[in-house]
Amino acid sequence: MPWLEPGQGVFPDDLEEAERRQGVRVRSGDAVLPRTGYGRARHEAGEAGGFTQAGWHASCLPWLHEREVALIGADTPQDVQPSGYDDVLMPVHAVSLVAMGLWLLDNCDLEVCATTAAELGQWDFHLAVAPVRFAGTSGSPINPIATF
Repeated sequence: MPWLEPGQGVFPDDLEEAERRQGVRVRSGDAVLPRTGYGRARHEAGEAGGFTQAGWHASCLPWLHEREVALIGADTPQDVQPSGYDDVLMPVHAVSLVAMGLWLLDNCDLEVCATTAAELGQWDFHLAVAPVRFAGTSGSPINPIATF
């Protein structure tokens, strides 16, 4: 599909189906980058507004923990909004960073990566991420590079 609609989440069943369709298996140390199509939707359908977005649903966190995933990213700020959890604004952020030590790449431009993967029929690749070291912070600008 060209993109997920705002508020549409990525669930564990979606991850299992992606593995099956793409012939890959997520293993310990892997990065998982679902493309919601947010960038494409924004460019083709107009500027998005409000705090509603597609993204990771918190129900994926046990799946990611079981697989010992090292890093997740998305073309959004990660969490589907609304998340379905009234007491926690961004449950994927809160649980993954604090309780799991999972690294997050927010707001990735995944369109070229997804197009290249589809053209090659290759859904696994080497991902290089080199954050800038800043003292006393929890984030850094990066330029992730996918090598097929």
